[in-house]
Amino acid sequence: MRWLPVILMLVACKRPPETPSGLDQSLRHLFSAFYGADEDVAAGLSGLLDWYESEGGELLGKSANLDNIGSFELDPLRDQDVEAFSPRPKGDPAIASGVIAVAELPCRWKKADELLTRPDQAEVFTDFDYYDRSYVSNRKAYDSARKDDVFEVVKDAFSADEFPPEALMVTENETSGTEMGVTIPFDLHMHARHGLYDVLGEEARAGLYVTWMPKRAEAEGGANSMEQSYTFEVDLEHNGDTLWVYASWAEVQTSVFESDSAILMATSANKAQGTAKRMADICEGNVTLD
Repeated sequence: MRWLPVILMLVACKRPPETPSGLDQSLRHLFSAFYGADEDVAAGLSGLLDWYESEGGELLGKSANLDNIGSFELDPLRDQDVEAFSPRPKGDPAIASGVIAVAELPCRWKKADELLTRPDQAEVFTDFDYYDRSYVSNRKAYDSARKDDVFEVVKDAFSADEFPPEALMVTENETSGTEMGVTIPFDLHMHARHGLYDVLGEEARAGLYVTWMPKRAEAEGGANSMEQSYTFEVDLEHNGDTLWVYASWAEVQTSVFESDSAILMATSANKAQGTAKRMADICEGNVTLD
């Protein structure tokens, strides 16, 4: 088998994944790498941190409004960006409008990861009317990895069903939210992944949290609806605290505003900043949870 040494040499010389450039490319990379190897996730996190340190930090502490909403706007999603997340609405993801929010949380990374994976999300984040979470995967294995600081090394891509439970938490959620006087109950899938990654040459713990709607939802009467929604949240160890990056895309149909209305997009970005403020208040002891 004269070809065997050649194959082994090719495997040994496999190049590490290339670090994406800029916010949008880094987010696309992380979507596609969510169920992939640690080194693929690390490349996306490196691109995201590089963007933050070069320009994203300018968004810290800023609120979105009709004049500056362009600074918060994201490129549209493509089918290939979200193809791993199923089931999902049949609508074109490019129609969903995207916004970004960033914050530096005064939290150790373990606390941030614990907050986002707790069952009582309506208590943690009070902007929900209710939030009922069911754990599909082994929650104990995921929580133990965080607590013991011993993370599963993921060297290959897996499906969500096959992924090591120490590294991936799979949940199904029933929730409801009210915006501008309109209440829409909807279902969400939330998958969380955490681990220890090589980010710009340094080891850092990180959590990645993707949510999407398995089906469209509408308010009573049918005049208002949420056609599709995707979020990608990252909590990354950074300078002793936690860098929080939150990307959200949604297609909302209302009797008043278009889905890509600047008002709706600014509202979405500022609501995300409110989430960061809530997490910061919890971490600083200003809010106590049961």
